[in-house]
Amino acid sequence: QAVSAVQEYVVDTLQGESDDEDSGTPGRRYGADGMTVMDVAAANRNLAAQVPPMEQSGAASALFLECVKATGIDPMQLPPQQRCIALTGSEGRWVVGRQTHPEVFVRLVPDEAMRMCISRQHFELAWAPMPSLFLRKLGVNELLVNGTPASTEGMPVAQGTHLGFCSPNSPNVPFLVFVVNSDQLRPAAGQQQLPQQQQQQQQ
Repeated sequence: QAVSAVQEYVVDTLQGESDDEDSGTPGRRYGADGMTVMDVAAANRNLAAQVPPMEQSGAASALFLECVKATGIDPMQLPPQQRCIALTGSEGRWVVGRQTHPEVFVRLVPDEAMRMCISRQHFELAWAPMPSLFLRKLGVNELLVNGTPASTEGMPVAQGTHLGFCSPNSPNVPFLVFVVNSDQLRPAAGQQQLPQQQQQQQQ
């Protein structure tokens, strides 16, 4: 009964619409990558203005995604605020994609054609309940979870999980990779801690 209750909670929490339906808002112009022209301009203006997630209020217990690989650039040479996506808020449910986080994806994937491989709403993360985190793929574009294709039905995510964005021509080789980080999550069995996590524990 307990397992059934959790499964029902996960299904209810992860309910949502697919991202590949356009609302068709009148008067809104879209670029080739599906972002509005205004979104791209705003993203370019705000690249240096984002507050580092580690310095935000309550960020110590927040969930955040850290980019560890991006084709054509070295994300580890960027400051944290430019390579991380901070997911905060009491709702405990977040959608990640180029529509919801345009600044990050414009910065990490400057090639517009490659950026089209990232759905406007690519995937959803949700506590179900904390500290169990589940991921559900929303878009039609590829997503790898630790090298395995993501499910549209929802799948568990542990500390240190790698999320890879792939192109249709290379579905098994991600051009962009994020690592899931949160002090609320436990590493998967047999998984080694990232150097950043080891340093935090030593401090």
